[in-house]
Amino acid sequence: MQKDTVSHVCEGLEKGLKYEFNSGRKDHVIFFSRGIGSVLSRFIEESYYNTDVMVLEETDGRMPGWLDETWAAVVICAGGRPSPVDCDKLRSTGAEVFSLSDEPERFGGKGVKISHDYSVGEVVGAAAVLMKGFGHPQLYDGLTRLMGPLRSYCLDIAENQDVASMAKDLKGRIPAMYTTSETYSTARYWECMFLKKCGIKGYSATFPEFNHNQIMGWADETARDSECKLIILRVESDDLKIDDLVDCTIQVLTENRIPLTVVSFMNKDMLLNRMEALAFGDTLLAYLEGGAR
Repeated sequence: MQKDTVSHVCEGLEKGLKYEFNSGRKDHVIFFSRGIGSVLSRFIEESYYNTDVMVLEETDGRMPGWLDETWAAVVICAGGRPSPVDCDKLRSTGAEVFSLSDEPERFGGKGVKISHDYSVGEVVGAAAVLMKGFGHPQLYDGLTRLMGPLRSYCLDIAENQDVASMAKDLKGRIPAMYTTSETYSTARYWECMFLKKCGIKGYSATFPEFNHNQIMGWADETARDSECKLIILRVESDDLKIDDLVDCTIQVLTENRIPLTVVSFMNKDMLLNRMEALAFGDTLLAYLEGGAR
């Protein structure tokens, strides 16, 4: 892969952050999405944990009974896909409807218009612009600040032989990815894109509690498919208990000689960890597809 290859995450993010959007302040925001859009809504929700705005996601088309005029409802939909929610019913709740879409007129025209063939980086950037327009610029400011380090990271991994080796090892295997609830959107992104781009069916999940059979089952050769490849996306958490859980899980799996790959993102900034994980997945996909983007 060429040294000057930069992940689509970076390219898309730069594009998304250039969009413009203005609105009144919204302190309650819910995102409706499906498929790859669910990755994006989860990412946004993760990014606004413990802030002054309530951000929720809905990925199965249900209409929460508590929606009212105090909520901004954002529909993520592009590429000619069907709407993830009944928009007439959504408007009847009194919520103000916005969209991240290449056809914003389908959803009332408010929001940010994105590309028909958008990348995850573009929609993350566009969502940051949207949230800034709602009066909550934390994500936008964070992404703007991290563009330099993220671009450097993307350039560094473009020729990383560990990524190339991991891609080679994944061919013909079933990837099973575990991470913490703080970064589940990244594991879900890998799962969705493995299937969409490479036809590789995978599995993603957050770490269960200690001694849960979902983890301990990996130690039993008869309880798992030999074609499965276990991948742990490890980040430095703000909660030491979560770090202990991940470290203990890795220790248990290692002691039981379970083949696994640990991909670590250990920055103090959780947003940078999330973005690096998306970029790593993007580069991994490029290798799996057989060349640089």
